[in-house]
Amino acid sequence: MLKVMIVDDESLFREALKETIPWSELGYEVCCEAENGLDALEKISEYKPDVALVDINMPMMDGIELAAEIKESGADVRVIIITGYSEFDYARKAIEVGVDNYLLKPIDEAQLINVLDSVKKKISIKVEELRKQLTFYKPLLKEMILNNLLYGARIFDKEELSNLEKSFRIDFDNQPYQVIVVEICEKEEYKWYEEERQLWNFAVSNIVNEIFSDVYNYEICRDIHDRICVIANVKPIDMNWHEDILNICERIRVSVKKYLKFSVIIGISDIHKGFRFISQSYNEALYALKNSIVVGEDRVIRYENIKVSDELAIDVYTVEQRRQLLMAARMNKIDEVNEIINSIFNEIRLLNASSDFIVVKCIEIASTCFEFLAETNIKIKCVFGENFNLLKEIQEKKTLDQLESWIKEIFEKSINFRISKSDVQFSKVVADAKRYIDENYNKFDLKIDEIAKNVYVGYGHLCALFKKETGKTINTYITETRINKAKQLLDEGYSNISAVSTMVGYADANYFGKCFKKIYGITPGRYIDEIQSK
Repeated sequence: MLKVMIVDDESLFREALKETIPWSELGYEVCCEAENGLDALEKISEYKPDVALVDINMPMMDGIELAAEIKESGADVRVIIITGYSEFDYARKAIEVGVDNYLLKPIDEAQLINVLDSVKKKISIKVEELRKQLTFYKPLLKEMILNNLLYGARIFDKEELSNLEKSFRIDFDNQPYQVIVVEICEKEEYKWYEEERQLWNFAVSNIVNEIFSDVYNYEICRDIHDRICVIANVKPIDMNWHEDILNICERIRVSVKKYLKFSVIIGISDIHKGFRFISQSYNEALYALKNSIVVGEDRVIRYENIKVSDELAIDVYTVEQRRQLLMAARMNKIDEVNEIINSIFNEIRLLNASSDFIVVKCIEIASTCFEFLAETNIKIKCVFGENFNLLKEIQEKKTLDQLESWIKEIFEKSINFRISKSDVQFSKVVADAKRYIDENYNKFDLKIDEIAKNVYVGYGHLCALFKKETGKTINTYITETRINKAKQLLDEGYSNISAVSTMVGYADANYFGKCFKKIYGITPGRYIDEIQSK
């Protein structure tokens, strides 16, 4: 039955309409009455009528205003205007606000019945269209709901969850389930177009559906990265035949390899029960999937089998390795850089480390490369582009070999870029060398080798850079630093030349005197006499 509301300020007219029209025969029922437009608006939200018979001439809010309010609110109500006015202007306004028909008082019963029948047909056509649309969009709606559950993007209340359960083939609350994530491995030598990628995703989905449908109740969707996600009840459909989820996933992997000629990686979560754990299960399956960096592609990986330990405390990529890598990069020795990176990744392979550990170490190594660029005042975006994202770059790599190659590439690119900008001042290296000299000038055995080691460059490279930037040799700078400090001590009242020479790093007072005279044109003794005579 369609619900109809009668809106008229004359109660006798409302009663007459209720009695004279065979509502139920026409497929209608009068759900409510209203005596003006304001009253009608309140009752529309309460009774939700399908059709409103509305008089134009009413107090407080007339029929045209009511029709306009209904249209603006978006309420799905068909409006039929009934009035004693026959002026064209009213009819025109009624059409403008979207009324379905326009009838004059006194009501012609047959005409009203025809209008009601016409409106009913329009509503039936619309309902059928909506039903078709719902049938078409239902899979998309279900996929959207499943994505919300996987990502934990929306919290559903109890009533919503109860309604959702009726739509799914699986029982989240009463039966244990696991989440399985399937990712296609594109071939390195050939990148698919988007249409090809969608086609192969569809093909893999068909294999997944075919294999799962015989064994478990499940739901399938794709996440925002186009990975195929399955939520499956662990309890088999046929209790007499149990096949483990791992075996199911192995069958999928083998079938894809056999029939589609490419590989997939499959991650499997732990077993959970309840809607609230779906997002956790999805993240577990993803974590397992990402561990393919260690074990390689074309694998099925269970979350429960991933090694969890205090790996981050393991001494891989040490301070010494960092120093060696930085020194090799500063000296433009790409082959030496690659050898050091090889040794680091070989250590990681021996550990059989988790993906999280590998990501951390790759960030540390890449950061050394960025430090090398910063020393030369070169910005990362100048070398790698505005949209460079370190973590994203690392996470996109599928294997340890790919990560190793990528790390080598960023070092090589950085070194070559620096060479192309040879006019850049190496201020950080030189500044670090100056700082080290300023802090250690009083050592008798201060050597350039020692300084170079502490600023992570080679002996010859440091000498060349220092001379290029300062215009003087490192030995000259050390001498000037020591003599300037000695003069400062003499100015402060120190008069024992032998003691002052020792304090500024000279074991031989005579040699100190010669250096002092070379810079200031006077011996230390004469300088003391001049100070004391003032």
